[in-house]
Amino acid sequence: TGRGRAVVAFAGYHRAGSTSIRKNQKITPLEINVGSQAKFECEIQDAPTVTFKWYKSGIEIRQSEKYRILSRHIGSSLELLNPVKADSGEYTCKASNQHGTDSCTASLIVTGKTLMGPFSFKTFTGTAPLAVKWFIEEKEMTTGTTCFIKKDASSSSLELNSVKPSDSAKYTCQVSNDAGKVDCTAVLFVKGASLQN
Repeated sequence: TGRGRAVVAFAGYHRAGSTSIRKNQKITPLEINVGSQAKFECEIQDAPTVTFKWYKSGIEIRQSEKYRILSRHIGSSLELLNPVKADSGEYTCKASNQHGTDSCTASLIVTGKTLMGPFSFKTFTGTAPLAVKWFIEEKEMTTGTTCFIKKDASSSSLELNSVKPSDSAKYTCQVSNDAGKVDCTAVLFVKGASLQN
């Protein structure tokens, strides 16, 4: 679907001896494409001093570069930033206060194939030592969470992880030694709307 949003609502009451948070609507499963937005929302009514926690497969989720959590008096939301297939699983919102705890779980399915495998320029020759650098536009790239760079004596490859439309750009492989440098450039266009299983 490209963009997902699911809402779970809780109704609360706080009579003596009661469990003050109870579900009145189940959170719905969510299916999105790789790199699209995945957002779950948990809402409450008339429940005092409620705290929210989010879990994936029983492990608590904390705010990070991957997850954005916003909690307020009336509810909480969990947003997955640039989700990949590995983010598929069961997500749980747990709401609790001094009267009790309740939770609701829904599945997230992330579909869509990686649009790009290794991006390589082969082969280069020259007098050693040869230095190889990769650039996106004018910014040098290094191996990390977004890409993997492989180098050997005569070739180099760049592999992008979890490709998304915002990765559309000019990519350059630069090979240099004491005598000078040579660039080879290619333009990548990622069309997110064409993602298919």
